Formats: sequence, C-alpha cells, structure tokens
Amino acid sequence: MSNQNLTALRQYLDGIASGEVSELEQLPDLLARCWNALMIADMHGMKPEKLDRMEQVRWNQPILSFDIERHGGTVKGSVYAEVQTWSIDVELLTASCTSGGKRLKRERQQRLKVEPLAEKVVHLIEGRRDDERLHWLSDSHVRVLIGNIIPDGTPQQTVVGRRKRFSKCLEQALKQRGWVKVSGTSPHTYQRV
Repeated sequence: MSNQNLTALRQYLDGIASGEVSELEQLPDLLARCWNALMIADMHGMKPEKLDRMEQVRWNQPILSFDIERHGGTVKGSVYAEVQTWSIDVELLTASCTSGGKRLKRERQQRLKVEPLAEKVVHLIEGRRDDERLHWLSDSHVRVLIGNIIPDGTPQQTVVGRRKRFSKCLEQALKQRGWVKVSGTSPHTYQRV
C-alpha cells in the first residue's frame, strides 16, 4: 500500500461526521486499497474484494467499523450466512473481527421424523425382507444401508445430523427386538442375539 492510498482513506473519513455512514460509494474501494497493509491477527478468510458488501458502517474516529455477510457456509449448503463485525483503527492500521452472528438466507428444511423410518426398517429386518436399504450377510446378520434411507443431497451437516438421529433410534428399536449392533464391522451392522 502506498502512503497515497492511506492518505486518501484518512481524508475521506475526516470529511464525514461521526456515527453511522450511509454514503458507501467510495469507502469500500478506498479501504480495499489499504487492506493488505493492515495488521490483522486472523483474516477470517476476508479479502479486500469482498468489502463492497459492507453494511452497518460506523465511523468514530479513529475506528471504522462495519458488518459484512460472509457466504462460506451457504456455498457448502447451509441456510445461514455468517455475519462478521470488523473494527479498523485507521491510525494504528490494525483490524480485528468478531462474530456478529448468523443470518437466515433461505428457508430451512423441515425436521425429519426418523422414528417412522426406523420402524419401517425394523419391520423389514424382522420380516427378513429383501430391500435396497438392507444388505443381508446371513439370516441373522444385516447391514443397514443408511445412504439409501437418508441420501445425500441436503447440506452435509443436515445429513450427518439426520443419520445420527436415525441410527440411534434404529439401534434402540432393534435392541428391543433382540438385535444388537456389531462392533468392529461396517457401521450400521446388526445381528440377532
């Protein structure tokens, strides 16, 4: 960063009143030109080209603060975007970031009721049925193909949570009927005791 970029940022900020900043036409670009010169302990993946998403900008000399919505989670399938709050000291050229929470970006999926799914699988096992959700190793030894019951296609965290709840429910229901989970084998493998 040249001294010229820093001077331009400081002059711009000196020309505005303390408090909330509503005019953001030049500020993101001016700050972006100085961004890489700031001493930042943890960048939190922030890059200067993302500064055009600044919101809730406040100027209380020498501190410029703002919120910015980050989309890393939404790219991975989450319905939430993280909101970061940044504080920039334009005199010391330091910056810090704190979590400003999260923001719902699209409608959440309804909670999956795993109990009926588990009961259906128990019924299939008890009836020794051939089904794409089961792989029979012997008459009393079965592997439940959980990916065929709760497939991928939703955010990974959602899939993991649903499968975990389903597995717990299935294990309890099978245990009541004389089936136990077999350790040391593939996950979701059960044997009749």
